[in-house]
Amino acid sequence: SGYNTPSSDHSIPYDFFKEIPLESILMMKEAINFMTNTLNDMLDMEIIEDGKYILTKSIFSIKSIVKSVSMSMKGQLADKSISLLSNVDHDVPDLLIGDRHGIEHVLLNFI
Repeated sequence: SGYNTPSSDHSIPYDFFKEIPLESILMMKEAINFMTNTLNDMLDMEIIEDGKYILTKSIFSIKSIVKSVSMSMKGQLADKSISLLSNVDHDVPDLLIGDRHGIEHVLLNFI
């Protein structure tokens, strides 16, 4: 029949997801992950303020991060009639090693 939503007795038909392009689903997933990480950051603000933030090192795509942050902010900015254009210079390598979560946080605060 379908997927039950937690807050209602309604269900979403299985074929509903067939109508959504895969790229949109992946961007939604990235936005959810980004917002989850941001919420975790806010909850861990005491750690940052105490100077106990631990940098993590991983390989990440800077283009993916910029796209994810841009997509997650698009709705809020549109509500204020602000458009956001993002670009990663072609001289910047796409794969970097560093603190992906920290970079996301900095970009979010910058916007």
